[in-house]
Amino acid sequence: IFDYLMSEEGVYINPDEFSSVFLSKRKHNTLFLNMILDKYLYLIINGSNIISVAIKNKVNNERIEQLIICGYNYDEKDIIHVLNDKNIKLAKIMINLYPDNP
Repeated sequence: IFDYLMSEEGVYINPDEFSSVFLSKRKHNTLFLNMILDKYLYLIINGSNIISVAIKNKVNNERIEQLIICGYNYDEKDIIHVLNDKNIKLAKIMINLYPDNP
């Protein structure tokens, strides 16, 4: 339904409002989350916790890596969560691209 609504001519959704509402949800549908990441990432503001949401919802490494490359925020807790999941490949990427990494 969301995809259909977004395809209508003249549709505009404010990214700040969308990010606020979407990311405030406690539970996210992984299919919907993947669609947002693939087609409507411009609706998620850069200062959001989308990487944390993606990690908690077991989004694949390639999508999370793309978020990191695009400059979305993450912190040490996100890296620890990835390490606890034994996802060494993603942890390496996150550590190497971490903003405070010298």
